[in-house]
Amino acid sequence: MDQQPLGLRERKKRQTREAIQAAALDLFIERGFSATTVDEIAAAADVSPRTFFLHFASKQDVVLGLLPQKIEGLRLRLEQYPADADPLEMLRDELRSLAASMETTQRISLYTGLAEAEPALRARALEQLDAIEHVLAEAVGRRLGADPGTDLRTRLIASAATTAVHIALSVWHRRGEVDDLAALIEQTYDLTTAGLIDPA
Repeated sequence: MDQQPLGLRERKKRQTREAIQAAALDLFIERGFSATTVDEIAAAADVSPRTFFLHFASKQDVVLGLLPQKIEGLRLRLEQYPADADPLEMLRDELRSLAASMETTQRISLYTGLAEAEPALRARALEQLDAIEHVLAEAVGRRLGADPGTDLRTRLIASAATTAVHIALSVWHRRGEVDDLAALIEQTYDLTTAGLIDPA
């Protein structure tokens, strides 16, 4: 009984967030990312600018949608793996989970197209990849008993996972989005990690 009101509030927040995203993406496609203001997005979503900033820190976050909570969720999931888990397989599992949880193909297409076309979004996407790579390197370093900031293999394994997503999304978009995106991410990861399987 006590959980129901909280559930309703969370559902309403999610609906508001999705309405803002939908309105923003329509405006970005129609007018361009740089020409669209936060006030215009808020008006199109029938919310106030203050409500917009309760859900998103910036226009970039509307497109990329990666909140600090998601990175923290990744960190917590990685902590649940056994101490002797194979780092490469651990990150492969996370990539599979990511692919399974991705939004609709149409929404990914919009995100990827905008991120490739807008310099500000490309810069923001790279910042997010850096943050994710740091979390991955920490998890890999714990399994290898290595410093996540200075150990080459640790950094390369973490980078392989973020690079696989980045490159696969770009290639998928430029090929006309006809490939199976999940399979393409895994194929890219395999190619990237081929030289990291044997520590020697």
